[in-house]
Amino acid sequence: CCGARISPRYPLVEACTALLFWALAHWPPFGPVFVGAGDGLLVDAAAATAFALHATFVAFLIALTFIDFDTQLLPDALTKPGMVIGLLGGLWPGLAGEIGSDPSLSPAFRSLLASLVGLAVGGGVIWLVRAVGSAVFRKEAMGFGDVKLLAMIGAFLGYRAAL
Repeated sequence: CCGARISPRYPLVEACTALLFWALAHWPPFGPVFVGAGDGLLVDAAAATAFALHATFVAFLIALTFIDFDTQLLPDALTKPGMVIGLLGGLWPGLAGEIGSDPSLSPAFRSLLASLVGLAVGGGVIWLVRAVGSAVFRKEAMGFGDVKLLAMIGAFLGYRAAL
């Protein structure tokens, strides 16, 4: 309605998002969302939840990539909610891996622990790189948004993936 032209980038970003969602659905990390055949098609709640969490993670990464490319900023409005959603997703067993094998601890707790450790390791390692780089170059080597981005990645995927 405003008469402004739409940048070709907008449909490109939308197409990229759709393609990555399709890839996530085509190669689901926790198995197919729909099981059965014909009228007996059922939704696998575990796979559907994992798909939703992974799709949310992918959407955050796409938005953060293009914002960072334009502004060299990673906004708190995305990284902080991403960390929280990643940690909440850590309650889903196996999403961020598991830490420990103590049978007295539930798989959900071990997965949440993996998500918390992932957040700390992802953010901590890049914070250390930032601190050392800043000391060596005697100026800010990278922004704090990178620390929050890696913390978010660790919260979603665990410490191994963050490393």
